Amino acid sequence: FYDCVKLASVSLPANVKYIGDAAFYGCSSIKTIVIPSAVTEIGQNAFSGCSSLVSVSIPSKVKVISDGMFADCAALKAVTIPAGVTEIGKYVFENCVALTAVQIPAGVTVISDGLFSGCSALTSVNIPENVTYIGEFAFANCKVLPSVDVPSNVTFIGACAFANCSKFTAIAIPSGVTTI
Repeated sequence: FYDCVKLASVSLPANVKYIGDAAFYGCSSIKTIVIPSAVTEIGQNAFSGCSSLVSVSIPSKVKVISDGMFADCAALKAVTIPAGVTEIGKYVFENCVALTAVQIPAGVTVISDGLFSGCSALTSVNIPENVTYIGEFAFANCKVLPSVDVPSNVTFIGACAFANCSKFTAIAIPSGVTTI
């Protein structure tokens, strides 16, 4: 369905287990999609460029959020990430300019490169205590994000991780950080 710009509604059968890479890439008219509970894996950029997509709930059987899954979903305001997710890929929410808050599951240990880059409406994000790595450009251009609590287990903060976070007034860097 790559670049089916007029596709507005999708009804997936309940027995679908896998949604492939770029499956709905650029389907800019999709507003909502119900991902069946049987889905265990969703490919890279599966919903990237679905600029009208407002909300999505990821099934509990999904353990990995693939690279770029929701990049450039300009209308995305809410996403529910299941507690069992242990890995969130690079640039997953890049340029999701309507996204205001995200709850990252406790099992996640890496905030990947560009994860929230360009999320200009983001005002709240939790970083679980288990996180040890914050990647390059992870929060770049999150212009209204007032602060981020960097967990004490973090040892690496990538280049430009907080670039252009213009509302920041202070940030506490844990003593365990060895690379900034």
